[in-house]
Amino acid sequence: MSVLNTEKIDIESVVDELFDFTKSGIIAIPGFVTDDGLQGLQAELLSSRIKWLKAPRVYGTTYQELDTIYLGEADSLRSDESFPEVNRLREEYVKVYERFAERAKFVPGKVNSVGVHRYQKGAVGMGPHRDYSQYMNLVSIFVLAGTNTFGICHDREQKNITYIQEDEGMLILLRHPRSDTERAYRPLHCVGPVTKERYTVVLRQDSGKK
Repeated sequence: MSVLNTEKIDIESVVDELFDFTKSGIIAIPGFVTDDGLQGLQAELLSSRIKWLKAPRVYGTTYQELDTIYLGEADSLRSDESFPEVNRLREEYVKVYERFAERAKFVPGKVNSVGVHRYQKGAVGMGPHRDYSQYMNLVSIFVLAGTNTFGICHDREQKNITYIQEDEGMLILLRHPRSDTERAYRPLHCVGPVTKERYTVVLRQDSGKK
């Protein structure tokens, strides 16, 4: 049984919009994770004896409040626990990522960073920031639990923010550089104050170059 509703995504139109540098570089696709897939992932994350690590309170120039664990080959912090549902999500999504790669002419590589993030109810979320430019091509955020707000920021002072209302099962895509000249086009974004415990899985292609 599939974890993803792949028919909900039009690869050509998504790539064309993401890599149009006059646009925000962020797209949200509701209902991308199937109901059965969502149930399995939620059960795994909520019942797991995962050893959460508290993220640093300061990330670059912004504040954040979340717990993390990193499971991918590129990550320095790796869990000995078994997460079959998260691994299944990545395996299915890799096929979609390869279609993105063909259309958008991605830098060769694979999805090798798997971040599982937990934002507890009442947390401040995360202020305006850009993900590190060592992450190439595309950052893919799966919202697995929580119905909070995700902000597309136009400045770090948060004077002008467009909010996305998250739904469980939503996929949020963030444009990332395919070359050094595209580093400046990483989208500025934030996570609003957490009103309901939020779990995400973030899949990235880590180049290892900081």
